[in-house]
Amino acid sequence: MLELLRPMSRFHCFTTCVASTSYLLYGRMLQDEPCYPIFEETIAFVQLQGIFLPVLFMIMERKARYNRFAQLNSNNASSTDFVARYNVEIMRGW
Repeated sequence: MLELLRPMSRFHCFTTCVASTSYLLYGRMLQDEPCYPIFEETIAFVQLQGIFLPVLFMIMERKARYNRFAQLNSNNASSTDFVARYNVEIMRGW
């Protein structure tokens, strides 16, 4: 469960920090003028999280699945590499 929450919290903190920082910087530049349109634009950036976060999860899941597949494929009992390693260990033990 924590494996799923860690990237989500990182991405959420990153988008929120970027939006908050840009709002504060633009607000200081305007000083006395109204900041509401800029506030809307910076908060709209945070909603991109709904687009990029599932893509990030798909990429991470594909990478993990490929790693599991490669590991199972190389450790298969019918693999020539596995048979060669097995024969070396058996001969060493005799």
